Amino acid sequence: MKNIIAIVLVSLVSGFASAEVVDETIVSAEQTKKAWNAETVAKHEIWQKPACSAYTMSEDGESTLEVVAFYNAATDTFGEPEVNVVTTANFSFLDVTTSTNATSREFQMLPLQPTNTNLVGARVLIGEREDLVVAIRRHSNLTARYLDAAGEVKSVTFSLRGSSDAVAAAFSHCDLQFLPELKLPDAL
Repeated sequence: MKNIIAIVLVSLVSGFASAEVVDETIVSAEQTKKAWNAETVAKHEIWQKPACSAYTMSEDGESTLEVVAFYNAATDTFGEPEVNVVTTANFSFLDVTTSTNATSREFQMLPLQPTNTNLVGARVLIGEREDLVVAIRRHSNLTARYLDAAGEVKSVTFSLRGSSDAVAAAFSHCDLQFLPELKLPDAL
């Protein structure tokens, strides 16, 4: 009996007992007849690491909009969610705008390079992530503006139909949350 207890304690202390992320569908667009999916994956197709995400494809099928959090094995938790737009095309993203018939809101983006080098993308600024997730859940569509290879400003649109349920399910299933914003002192 002492040997069994010792093995369990060693496993817990060394981190071997931490949960492993498995492929699991949380919300299926096919089942809900809406545009959004939510899932956990052992190896995210774009980022090549364990993740929990809610996502949709653009109307043209070339781009993905995702609210994604990556798994940290050391803490056995998912990190703070990010909002990314990723595509196979040769784009340089500028910004995204969420809108309904009555209101709209623009968010700035920073370029990023996915692990898969055949893709390009952009990430919403850290201070705007939480506001954008709220807007994604409340608005009806999101338009991402970008510069194409010829330098022309173009756009791609994503339906947000079903986003509220998919994002809420991912946040609940994976215990996702935004960290409080750090406040710098007025004078250093």
